[in-house]
Amino acid sequence: MTTIEAAAELKLTRAWLWRLIKAGTIKAEKRGRDWWIENAEVERYKRERKPAHRPANVAANVANQNETTDPPRHDAE
Repeated sequence: MTTIEAAAELKLTRAWLWRLIKAGTIKAEKRGRDWWIENAEVERYKRERKPAHRPANVAANVANQNETTDPPRHDAE
């Protein structure tokens, strides 16, 4: 598949895909003027891809924000 197709399949920008290719993380082959990535290579990257790092305290804050709570009360005296 083309780099455009691979970027869409992997939900990456073309620029980020190029960084991965240059780094050797994803193997690509030049055919004429175009670069191609084998379907198996795209599937391999999907399987081996590490999820984005998200610190535990950020995940906990997001979970807390998603809970429904009553707003604080400001009773007049």
